[in-house]
Amino acid sequence: MARPIPKLKHQQHISLDQLLKNPLGKYSANVIRRSFARSSMQIFYWNLMRDYRHAVSVQGYNVDNRIFFIIMVPSEAYKWNKTRYTVIIEFMNDPSFNRPFIHRDVKYYSNSPNYQFTYEYVLYHRGLIPDSLTPLLSDIAINNAPIIRNPQQTLGFEKSLYASARILHEGPYLTRFYIDNKLKKITSAQWSSMTANVPSADDLIPFLRTGMRIKSQENKNARKKMTSAELKSAKASVKKQSTHVIDKKSKLRKKAKISMRAVKSKKNRFNR
Repeated sequence: MARPIPKLKHQQHISLDQLLKNPLGKYSANVIRRSFARSSMQIFYWNLMRDYRHAVSVQGYNVDNRIFFIIMVPSEAYKWNKTRYTVIIEFMNDPSFNRPFIHRDVKYYSNSPNYQFTYEYVLYHRGLIPDSLTPLLSDIAINNAPIIRNPQQTLGFEKSLYASARILHEGPYLTRFYIDNKLKKITSAQWSSMTANVPSADDLIPFLRTGMRIKSQENKNARKKMTSAELKSAKASVKKQSTHVIDKKSKLRKKAKISMRAVKSKKNRFNR
């Protein structure tokens, strides 16, 4: 059953380009924090595409002249149990709005737990989630402000969304040829039936936890398998680095003492 659309003070607008560069908006103050977050997203995306490009999938739909893309993005647990996030992005499809699709308004959804617990409340109350996807939303998330994870209720970077936006932007998907010829045409009823099967963030959490436990156990086993020679080598490397730091500090102290002596001798000469 679809939820009622909340009454908005104003409908916020965001483009795919803004989602990639600065979800906070052009007047956001903390430039350093934004730059660091964007760099972290870029590194995450490069590693994702290097290791799991084969696990990414994209399908575009024309749903009664509304444009949707479903992007499947490998999760942090993909290596261990093949869990993927489902990201759905809707593009404004007004024929009179003759601009590249990357600059058109979008609405979006992800079943990533980070999306749900950090941004779902904010996006829902700003009208940035596709109306047809409201049945997928968490009652707890949309009715309780994220006072711990996002107390200022701002928009920001989220890994599954950022990766999906980059995949659409860097692929052929947003070209006029692709939009006109490659989208799968379905009805609203078919779309509702299909998206009803998208797992929720709550459904994914047990799989993600299992994957993280396997990862943690593998790391422990890898440390236990280190031979005595490898352990000695690792300890020697740490000792060498610490010795180098100590030597560097002692040299700096010596230089400081020499410079202080030079200053004192000059003072003594002046006093004479």
